[in-house]
Amino acid sequence: MPSGTSSQRAFALSPRVWRWFGAVAAVCVLVAAVWMVRPESAASPQAQLANVGSPQVLAARVAPPRPRPSASPEFALPAPAADAVALTFDDGPHPEFTPRVLDILDQYGVKATFFLLGQMVEEYPELVQEIQERGHAIAGHSMQHDDLTKMDDAKVEAELAGVNELIEAQTGSVPTCHRPPYGAHNARTDAVAAQLGLATIMWQVDTNDWRKPGASSIAASAGAAQGGQIVLMHDAGGDRSQTVAALPTIIETLQRRGLRIVPICAVIRADSSAGPIRF
Repeated sequence: MPSGTSSQRAFALSPRVWRWFGAVAAVCVLVAAVWMVRPESAASPQAQLANVGSPQVLAARVAPPRPRPSASPEFALPAPAADAVALTFDDGPHPEFTPRVLDILDQYGVKATFFLLGQMVEEYPELVQEIQERGHAIAGHSMQHDDLTKMDDAKVEAELAGVNELIEAQTGSVPTCHRPPYGAHNARTDAVAAQLGLATIMWQVDTNDWRKPGASSIAASAGAAQGGQIVLMHDAGGDRSQTVAALPTIIETLQRRGLRIVPICAVIRADSSAGPIRF
C-alpha cells in the first residue's frame, strides 16, 4: 500500500491545484504593487474625503496654494525712490500712541509703514484694521520681540509666520516684508524670511526715539533724512509722546525739502491671485 496520507496523495495527483494557487498569488502581488504606486490624484475628492475624514483636512490637501510674492536676497532691502522718504513705526499697535500717530499722518495726507508685534496684534486687533483702513502699509516685527539670531530656523519661522497669520486674519492681506527686532539679523534669518516670501527691512536713519531724547532731537534726526532712505521710529514699547510731538515737524521739514513721504513694502490680498500690490 502506498505510503502517505490521503490528502498528500490528493495534492500529489492534482498539479492543477498548485498552478491555480500560484496564479492567484501572482495576481494579488500585481494588484498590491499597482495600488502602492498609483498617483494620489487618481482618487476622487469623495474618496479622499472618506480617507481623511473631514472637509477641513481635504481642503488643505486639494486647495491650490495661495499666491505669494517673489522674494530673494536681491529683494532684501527695498528702498523708497530717490525723491522720497519712508517713515516707519515699530512695536505697535498701541491704544494711546498709534491713533495719535494716525491722526497726524491723516492731517498731512501722508502714508507710513507699521511693523507690528504679534502680541500687540492679538491684544488690539481693531487698531490693525484701522491702520489698514487709513491706507498705511503693515508688516511683521515678530511675535514677541526676541532676537532672531539667537533662535534656530524653526523658531525664526514660527516668529515670522505667526505674526503674519495674525495680520492676515485682521486685514485679509499677506505681508511681504518684516523687520527683525533690534535690527538683529544675519544671512540665515534672512534666508528663512525669504522662504516665507518676506523681504528684510532695515533703516538708514535711526531717531533713537526709544531713548526719549526729546521731541526736538527726534525731529532733527528724521528731518535730515535723504531721498531714498528709511526712518526708524516707534509707536509703542514705552512712552512715545515725544515721537508723537515730533511728527508734525518731521513731516513739514521733509516736505519743505521737496521730499515725498511714502510707505514701503508690497501686500498681497489673501483672496486674490493678482499678485503684489506695490505702493
